[in-house]
Amino acid sequence: NLVLPNRRFYGRKYSAAEFKKKVDWITAQLEKLHGDIVAFQEVFHREALALAVEKCGLYPIPPIVMDETGDLPRVGLVSRFPVVSQESFSDFPEASLFSLGGVKAPIKSFSRPILNVRIRLPEKFGDLVVFVTHLKSKRPEFDLPDGQHPGSSNLKELAVAQARSLLIRSCEACALRCL
Repeated sequence: NLVLPNRRFYGRKYSAAEFKKKVDWITAQLEKLHGDIVAFQEVFHREALALAVEKCGLYPIPPIVMDETGDLPRVGLVSRFPVVSQESFSDFPEASLFSLGGVKAPIKSFSRPILNVRIRLPEKFGDLVVFVTHLKSKRPEFDLPDGQHPGSSNLKELAVAQARSLLIRSCEACALRCL
């Protein structure tokens, strides 16, 4: 969770010390990995990711985070190679929309926008197209007001919420394939 300190996310906040520890950990992972292209999920603030990336000193190009809101997690990417283009997809492509028994599926957009980046590799390789995704998790998707959830005692509602998550994730995977 790349969140600036003292900003609410998932019902909690990082203290300055917790944030520093997170940035230090990510910096250490980047240094160990020494990857040419690295994708990230759960980016709430580009600035939080930028601090870790700058600290490791391996990536001359600033990190890409599209559709940043500060309130919702997004995906991001860093690259040692030049970025030719970048775009995000929130809505499903028309080809991925389907119906069940004649009823159109109500899921028509990604829970987290997809990041599509074209990267210029060295000449002998050409361009690389990268899709950075973070599909809907298995966490039960309760259909209750204000994110309330009934707890694990209501097994019927829990089963429906788990099925809802699976359906969302499956629709997102289909839409991604169509992209």
